[in-house]
Amino acid sequence: PEVPPKVIPVRIVKCQARKLYQGGYRNKHNGKVYHHSGNQTNVRQPRRWEGQAEKFHRETQTAEYKSRSMQVGRESGTQMARPDLYLDTSRDRVLSPRKYVTSVEVAKMKP
Repeated sequence: PEVPPKVIPVRIVKCQARKLYQGGYRNKHNGKVYHHSGNQTNVRQPRRWEGQAEKFHRETQTAEYKSRSMQVGRESGTQMARPDLYLDTSRDRVLSPRKYVTSVEVAKMKP
């Protein structure tokens, strides 16, 4: 079924006050002002804590205790002897490696 178009009269009231300039661009040739789309959109700013968990509640103020271990990296260096540098070697020690012990052998040694 073909529905005929319906004509609805709309009254347009033109504002006489000058519009507040909120930024944009003006064409120098014809004087038209083009506004930024952000200035034409009325967006409600969210409140600072909106959508976040409550902060002044007993459950949020109770901290959970977590224990973590971590391996800290250690830096070390050696000083090499050279002709223009004196190194005192009187307290040097020579270290030699011992027999390798596996974790199973260590577990057997513990009481």
